Amino acid sequence: MKADRQWGKISPPMLIGISLILALAILVFDLSMPLGVAAGTSYIALVLLGYFAPWWYYIYLMAGFATLLTIIGYYASPDGGIPWVVLTNRGLTLFAIWATAIIGAYIQQKEAKFNAAINSASDGIISINTLGIIESFNKGAETIFGYSTEEVMGKNVSMLMPSPHRERHNDYISQYLMTKEAKIIGKTIELKAQRKDRTIFPIELTVTESQYAGKFTFIGIIRDISERIHAAEQLNKLSRAVKQSPVSIIITDAQGNIEYVNPKFTQVTGYEYDEIIGQSPRILKSGETPPEEYKRLWDTITAGGQWRGMLHNVKKNGELFWESATISPIRNMDGEITHYLAVKEDITERLETENQLVHALKVEAAGQLTSGIVHDFNNLLTIITGNLQLLLEGIGRRGNKEVKEILADAISASLDSGELIQRLLVLSHKEKLLTQEIDINAVITDNVRFLDRMLGQFINVNIDLNSDIQAVIADQNQLESALLNLAVNAQDAMPDGGNLTIKTSRIIIGPDTSAGNKELTPGNYVIITVSDTGMGMDQEVIDRACEPFFTTKGAGKGSGLGLSMVHSFAKQSGGQLHISSTPGTGTEITLLLPETARKIDDRKTESIAIPIPEGTETILLVEDMEQVRGFAVRGLKSLGYRVLEAGDANTAMRIIREEIAIDLLFTDIVIPGELNGRKLAEWATGTRPGLRAALTTGQHLDNRDTMPGTEFALLKKPYSFEHLACFIRSQLDKSK
Repeated sequence: MKADRQWGKISPPMLIGISLILALAILVFDLSMPLGVAAGTSYIALVLLGYFAPWWYYIYLMAGFATLLTIIGYYASPDGGIPWVVLTNRGLTLFAIWATAIIGAYIQQKEAKFNAAINSASDGIISINTLGIIESFNKGAETIFGYSTEEVMGKNVSMLMPSPHRERHNDYISQYLMTKEAKIIGKTIELKAQRKDRTIFPIELTVTESQYAGKFTFIGIIRDISERIHAAEQLNKLSRAVKQSPVSIIITDAQGNIEYVNPKFTQVTGYEYDEIIGQSPRILKSGETPPEEYKRLWDTITAGGQWRGMLHNVKKNGELFWESATISPIRNMDGEITHYLAVKEDITERLETENQLVHALKVEAAGQLTSGIVHDFNNLLTIITGNLQLLLEGIGRRGNKEVKEILADAISASLDSGELIQRLLVLSHKEKLLTQEIDINAVITDNVRFLDRMLGQFINVNIDLNSDIQAVIADQNQLESALLNLAVNAQDAMPDGGNLTIKTSRIIIGPDTSAGNKELTPGNYVIITVSDTGMGMDQEVIDRACEPFFTTKGAGKGSGLGLSMVHSFAKQSGGQLHISSTPGTGTEITLLLPETARKIDDRKTESIAIPIPEGTETILLVEDMEQVRGFAVRGLKSLGYRVLEAGDANTAMRIIREEIAIDLLFTDIVIPGELNGRKLAEWATGTRPGLRAALTTGQHLDNRDTMPGTEFALLKKPYSFEHLACFIRSQLDKSK
């Protein structure tokens, strides 16, 4: 900041010139006056002129120059006056010159130091008068505002303010001078300022007032707080990020005592902020994480490293949970570890999902394996069943009763194996439900005997069946599986024994049915109620009971698929599943299935022997497995048919081209050669318009009786001798 005596528009050479002119004028005046007159006193003006120089030693230079002129004036001035008065006059003049010089130099040095201090300050320091005119402007202000001192001196300070503060500034000063109401005087406030380049930026302003000789001066100290505000915003942003973080954040001191936790930590663990501060993270230890892992953690972070791993911790309510954690040391400016930072994520649900996925992949793999072996297994069953039946037919004609019974048992077992294949396909979701009309009461009665033996003597099985209910359309195997799953769940809920009750009833679902049944199509439904006297379930367990893989049983004691499969069966059958349970009072599960219109006749129908149809037509049999082909050829020939056989598509195509008298092409779908069975049938019927074609396969193709995308009939393996005979006859009897 420069004082009022600053150079302004006067250059240093001009000041020297003025000094010389003034010195000459005083000398002329001195020489023109008698020695007795105190004309030498005028030389003090030279010293005072040096006070305006920027160099303090300029005053001494002027004092020396004035001394020289005073001495010259003593010898060159006209005589006059008393000698001792003349000498006294000149002596006092010299004393006054040097006293003024010493005092002026001292003041100038002090002001120079003061100005240097002002200009070295990083804050801007500006002084203004009562009109708002800038009287001083230090280097700090130049740096902050981008103006030079010369650009602002004598101008209104409002040029440094943006609107609307600029327009109101002078009113503040005048109002203060009139009312002494200090809105900003003596206070530190934050407001906006404007640089030379018109950018607006935040400042911190402190205004003080000084008064000298009745003149008011206001001094403003300005600090650019752009960086501070930016740093505060960044810190605030970081604080918000930590508080709103989706993961838990913990800061401990060097001894491991908790100093800070974010809201996510309290949400996950159940501990409030005040009750966890000062505690050790050991409060979360469940005993499930090995002690060696904690030792490795502590050794790593105290050595300055970063530890990553999983911790099996416990919440305030005792619930176990898994956390993925990263723990790092925090160092001070000297590199010393002062704190530790832990960033942790609750991964319990993710691990459960991964475990479920692994289990689902295993189930899927088992399903794919099941599907893969079905084709070969069905071929083998076809061979076994067919040849046993052929052998049985021959022995039956010879009357060997004992061997006939043995063969009948073998045939029955092979047919049961075929049914088992269908169940495997349903379980692996490769086959649709085999729906049929089912007598619910009969199925329950048949299964109760098995359940009695399975559940043991400590569980009583009771049934209460409504004899008026009609049949339902459902998959009997899946219904029996559902009853079994519900019985097993009831057994697990009654470890000390109890009562299991299976009840049937009817209900009519109308358009105004309660909200719980609005998903059902209006109509008649059969209700199967399975209730137990076990430990029951709370609402949280009930809400998740039908989720795949959810189980309350211990590890390895349940797949969590039982109720899920029952629920899925009910949905696929057009019905619904309800669960009603209270802890300590047992569980009641209600299964609703659509009722058919007609009642099942309880009377057993006697089997009627149907003669096996025969024929004399020519059949081209295409089968790549020799044993299956052998059985089919023998069986068809025994019925009177003429049979041509081929083991691949190329041989079959050659026979079709060469043989005229072919009535039916019967081919497996999976055969070697240029074409598969379906393509072969399409080619053959296109080549020979009058030729009939039918297909067979051991693969799963839902439950279609025709090949998808074609009009060809399909006989699924394993097939019996009777099935083969009836199927071939039905295809030959079709109208051309």
